[in-house]
Amino acid sequence: MRCLRALRATTHEIDHKKRAIVEAIKAKSGPDNAIEGVGPISEFLKESDAPEVKASELDAILGDLEDNFLIEINEGAGGDSGKDVYRAFEWDRLGRPNIDAHASLFEDCVDPIDGGDFLSAWSEQRSAIEATADSVLGEASATTTVQADDGLSTTDDGDASLGSWDDTPTEQTYTVSPWTKSIHERISPVLDGKRIPDMQDVPVEAFLGLVSLYNPELTGVDTTGTMLDPDHEVWDQPHKPDEWVTTETDARQQFNEAVSECITEGIITFDEVHDELPDGTPVDVTLDIVAPDEVTTS
Repeated sequence: MRCLRALRATTHEIDHKKRAIVEAIKAKSGPDNAIEGVGPISEFLKESDAPEVKASELDAILGDLEDNFLIEINEGAGGDSGKDVYRAFEWDRLGRPNIDAHASLFEDCVDPIDGGDFLSAWSEQRSAIEATADSVLGEASATTTVQADDGLSTTDDGDASLGSWDDTPTEQTYTVSPWTKSIHERISPVLDGKRIPDMQDVPVEAFLGLVSLYNPELTGVDTTGTMLDPDHEVWDQPHKPDEWVTTETDARQQFNEAVSECITEGIITFDEVHDELPDGTPVDVTLDIVAPDEVTTS
């Protein structure tokens, strides 16, 4: 595990410069992990002790990162600025060591470097590479709508807040891909109306009810047979090639993109943001998810 960065430098050519650029996009972006233009990247590299990247190298490095599915480049999508928009993804797109499902095998193992507990050391490393609710749901803050009523409702912690009900009939329907609809139906009862106190601490497994939203513990969790399993029926789509989803990493990526599709379509929003970081990133939120019977497939 301590060699993971070096290993990825070989398997995916993720050297210090590429890692620094991905971290620069994350550090300088908002909840959607996106920035406009390369200026913020250069700013981050100058402010930190990251390796120097020449201007002539930057375009080639960004292209390599896009090829490895670690960033997304939307050319000219910066609105009035006309700049390219760069969005960074999580490091688990490079694969995730399958330790948690077999945690019992490592109970007596120690970290050979410091003699500490191996599973504790892995837990610390895992937090640096896994996608959590803040990265998966970050875009929801941009699509959240405020619905007002004539009175006040009460949140789970007893605080009075603006209510989120609206008695005006609506004809709105939502259309998504068939697998996204299946995923929406699965996660809706787990997440709808639920308050997530710390999105940075909630793994994707919590979306499926495999661990708690409030005290998530992944040790011993097995994703076999779940939607994070590449053999799950949700990934058997007639209009998709057989090699579409073949690994757990593929399944996690497509699962996250399905959630992103729900956010883009307004199916998942924040009913209320209870707390946020100084940069405006939501931390403590209550989710609002459209009922499954209002969602159709394309």
